[in-house]
Amino acid sequence: GGLLISLAIINLFLGDILASEWDGVADHTRWLRLQNETRSKLILTKLAVHFGLSCLLLALALGLFLLYAWLRTGLGDLRYPVQTWALGKKVVSPYFWMTATAEANYFHPLHIVFIPLFRYLGQLSVFWVSLLFLNSTVTLMVNRILHIRLLALLTMVIVPLLGLILPASIYNPFTYLKGDWTITNYLGYLLNQRAPVFLWVVGLIIGASLLSTLLTLIRLPKNKIQGTPPVA
Repeated sequence: GGLLISLAIINLFLGDILASEWDGVADHTRWLRLQNETRSKLILTKLAVHFGLSCLLLALALGLFLLYAWLRTGLGDLRYPVQTWALGKKVVSPYFWMTATAEANYFHPLHIVFIPLFRYLGQLSVFWVSLLFLNSTVTLMVNRILHIRLLALLTMVIVPLLGLILPASIYNPFTYLKGDWTITNYLGYLLNQRAPVFLWVVGLIIGASLLSTLLTLIRLPKNKIQGTPPVA
């Protein structure tokens, strides 16, 4: 939830730098004074700036939080075990109450295992960076389609907030953007998936980002203006 709110805030303050400036030398000059540059270079430059500033803002916010936590109570041991789920066989509980075995196999075929905190944070960082890249590319594509700046800005502010409203479901794409569910593989339990889902979720996010970038770079066909026939 906090990450989705962060995306909405990032889009609120940075979305306008990707506003539709596709035609006209004057518009190109106003944005970073890119004169006589190709359209692709202009688009990729805006993407790099938006993605770079997004990572910088999120890293700054995280850094301030870690500094506050360190000054208040300390950061703790990065080797601290974090609960996750992995493939495991069915077990017979050594306890004798009626539901003991059923409770022990509640997440079957997944079973609870532990990973060190630094590994969890490393995977979470990769997930966040890939999600920021997707956000930048989708923002770029929305501004390519919607040439009204205010409409494009409001769209990219509202879209991340939908993840806080829509119920969690395997049919809801925002469910796959829950970093903790992906890294701990609880998402694998919801999907009845035996293998860890982290790599293919991150792969799909990066693939969708590249597709959005490609769709933005493709020129839309324009209607040819009927002119007077040339004089023979």
